[in-house]
Amino acid sequence: LLLLPGLGELDLWAPDEPRYAEIADEIARGGDGASHWLLPRLNGEAYSQKPPLYYWLAALPGLETGRVSAGEVRLPSALAGIVLVTMTFWLGRRFFTRPMAALYAAGILLTSFRFAHLARRAQLDVLLAAFETLALLSFARQEYGHGSRRGNVALFHAAVGAAVLTKGPVGLLPFLVVIAYFATERRRGAWRDWFPAWGLALSLGPAALWLASALALAPPGFFEVAVIENLFDRFASGVSHPRPFYYYVFQFPADFMPWTLLWPLAAVALVQSWRQEPRAEARGWRLAAVWLGVFFVFFS
Repeated sequence: LLLLPGLGELDLWAPDEPRYAEIADEIARGGDGASHWLLPRLNGEAYSQKPPLYYWLAALPGLETGRVSAGEVRLPSALAGIVLVTMTFWLGRRFFTRPMAALYAAGILLTSFRFAHLARRAQLDVLLAAFETLALLSFARQEYGHGSRRGNVALFHAAVGAAVLTKGPVGLLPFLVVIAYFATERRRGAWRDWFPAWGLALSLGPAALWLASALALAPPGFFEVAVIENLFDRFASGVSHPRPFYYYVFQFPADFMPWTLLWPLAAVALVQSWRQEPRAEARGWRLAAVWLGVFFVFFS
């Protein structure tokens, strides 16, 4: 009711939405031609800024007509938002003993400003967040004794692989969360069980295979822009998004409104939970804190 109705009623908003819609539209106009899927194009030129998974998903509804509408290009974000809220509810059920806590967690995510805004836009971020959350949900499943280890590890790496194919190496951040969590739990060496060779093939293989295929079709200079500039320069020197290191100290509270007002109560609950160990909730708090901390420090 909040994310799906009326997706196409607003015009596409610059700068990103018209660009993403045109890329998906050119894929749809190309039909089943492999080159249009492997090497997305913007105004007929090879597009080198982001991996193609979002554009592939946005193009699928337009294959029959050969065109992609505003609503269709936003649909991957909205569907990913619904899945993300559902996974948040599941995580809440695992982390906390009170069922209402899970409902509150899902509701707070759904109605926080930045999430509600992005989940109805043609953006990569909500789809990326959904895949990364799926990866860490599979990790939580294993920590709480749900499912088989091999199945959870496979799901973890497959979700990371989809995240990388959505927005590049930033999709690998669940790796850092797992390593940091085991370090804080003083379970040295336990992280190695989560990174078998076959698992890394699932997480790194799809993007590597796509990049190799795209390079075979791309004009000269594609590698320098797609890999060197977008991977190394973007992280090291802030290409496209220069911000001071303290940017998220004020931006994150603003984006999380109106629920930022509850943070003092959450801090009190956190302290009380850690003082009352051993409890199942304490482990959930620790995993959540490491999860947030790794992302916050990385992007800062």
